[in-house]
Parts: sequence; structure tokens; C-alpha cells
Amino acid sequence: MLIGSAAVLLFKQSIPFARTWLYLVPFAAVAADAGLSYAMKAVAQKAQFLLPVLLLALALRSTVTMISEDTIASGADFPEAARIVQDLKAVMRPGDVVHVKIPIDWSTYFYMWYFSLPHVIGMDAQPRNEFFIVEKRSYSITDLTHRPVTLVAERGGGLLYRLAAVTCDASDPANGEESAGSDDPDG
Repeated sequence: MLIGSAAVLLFKQSIPFARTWLYLVPFAAVAADAGLSYAMKAVAQKAQFLLPVLLLALALRSTVTMISEDTIASGADFPEAARIVQDLKAVMRPGDVVHVKIPIDWSTYFYMWYFSLPHVIGMDAQPRNEFFIVEKRSYSITDLTHRPVTLVAERGGGLLYRLAAVTCDASDPANGEESAGSDDPDG
């Protein structure tokens, strides 16, 4: 399996997403166990209990640091996704396009699926409206577009923008009449 994976990586010449490396964890654990066994044999019999205690202390320190700095939640968490997608559902119509960026893309796509909203990533036809979902702590609207936008909704750290230069029917509820906020792209 490792040789096949190495061949694919060699010919593809790109690094896959972090999740695709998960199958290598058992191999790394076996190598770590072999190294730990070698180190345990080299240490005196009376001091062998210290190595596992030291490793456990280092692991606990790392865990406490990650919890206190909120590392895990800040890396993959977008708690505003459900509320932003509900706001999007109120104004989105068939043919509209939603733009979202890593790290909030998958949580946003999940709630779009959950609330039965289509999320077409690329379209050949010209969209009626384009919406942009931004998480303030990760990036700004200028990372997604430099065109003029209108703020539709703000939910905590999540922002929902609509492209300002759209052509809509006057009876369309997504025509910008209900927009909250300002035309300032920075919110």
C-alpha cells in the first residue's frame, strides 16, 4: 500500500489534503513503538518506568495547551454556519451561486445540504445572484472578490454578502431591498 501511494504521489506531483494521510498513522505508530522499544532496552532496568511517565507528561502538556488555546475549535469550527445558511435560504433562488473559502467550506456545505439548498461550485451559465460567505477571523471579502458587494447578514463572526451589481426582478425578494448593513465590504 505504501509503495502504491508513493507511486501515485510521485506521478501526481501534488500533496493531498491532510485527511488522506490518515491511513499512514498506524505505520507511524509501529515505527514509534519500535523506537520506544529500542530506547527502553538501552535504559537501565530501574529507570525504565521514567520513560513512559515522561511521554505521558509531554502528551498531557500538549493536550492542555491545545485546549487552553482553543486550537481544535478555531481550526475547524464555524458555529455561525447554520444561521448564515438560514439567512441565505431566505434570499437564494435557483441559479444563484455561493462562494465560500477554506476553512469554513465543509461546515457551510453541510448546512446547505441540511437545509436543502443547492451548492453548485462551478457553473457554465451566468448566475442570477452571487453570494459570498466570510468568516471574519479567517479572511475578508476581498479574498473572495474585489467587486462591489452588499452585506446581507452578520451572525457573530460570519458575514453573508451579495454581489451588488446584479440584475433582478423587482418582485424578487433577493433583489437587495431587504439588505441589512452597509455597502462597505469590510462590514
